[in-house]
Amino acid sequence: MQLPDTNGILITDVYKDSPADKAKLQKGDVVREINRKAITKDLSLADEISKMKVGDTVLLWIWRDGQRMYVSVKLAAYPDEEPELR
Repeated sequence: MQLPDTNGILITDVYKDSPADKAKLQKGDVVREINRKAITKDLSLADEISKMKVGDTVLLWIWRDGQRMYVSVKLAAYPDEEPELR
C-alpha cells in the first residue's frame, strides 16, 4: 500500500447493509480525512463521528489502490448487539 504518509485509519471490515457498505467503502480502504479534517494521531475518526448525530452526512477522503477518492456517508444508529446464546 503506497500512502504518502502514516495518517489515516485502515478499514478492516465492512458490515453488509451498513452505511459504509451503502457508500461502497471496502476492506483495505484508508480513511484519510473526515469533512476535510485530516485523520492523525491527534484527530480520531471515532471522536469526530461521536460529535455528529444520526442522519448527518460526512465526507470522507479515502485512499484505495493508490487513488484518492471522496465518499459521502450518511450516519446511522449502531445496531444493538445480538444476545449471546448460552
